[in-house]
Amino acid sequence: MLFRGSHSRSLPYVGVNIFVVIFLCLPLLDLVPADFKKENLVEECRDFKDFKKILKTRKNVLVLFADSQKSGERLLGVCREVALAIKGSGSILYVNCANSDSKKLCKKIKVNPNPVELKHYKDGEFHKDYDRREDVKPMINFMRDPTGDIPWEEDSSAQDIEHVDSAQVSRKWCNS
Repeated sequence: MLFRGSHSRSLPYVGVNIFVVIFLCLPLLDLVPADFKKENLVEECRDFKDFKKILKTRKNVLVLFADSQKSGERLLGVCREVALAIKGSGSILYVNCANSDSKKLCKKIKVNPNPVELKHYKDGEFHKDYDRREDVKPMINFMRDPTGDIPWEEDSSAQDIEHVDSAQVSRKWCNS
């Protein structure tokens, strides 16, 4: 049954209007900062009880302690990328020791970051201070195997060592 009257003419225009609104709003999504588009997996911790609770419930935790928001900014960006890569197998916490609440936490743990300090906790207990390069790839490798040795690519004493991947590269290297 076909409706006649004023309603039949306005229905097609409603669909067109919605299409035009959606089409005009799509470019506005590019104006949203990338930080809002990505999930922030680095958790900020301010309370000692919350800190202990997180350590009890998670097996592999890397904690970034910073003496101010500004000093931890660069490394916090690196930690966000690492947290995205290790999602499900590890966690990253951020503690700004300059906050009044977090000062108590830093004091109880006896951490005095100057300007930043990374500590690893395994199975609820302190495991070790992070002693590798503060970059995305080394941190991901560390979080995937925190008890393992430093890979040769990351070891500063192994700069002159060349890793041979195949027999062809080995022959070429030996002939030169």
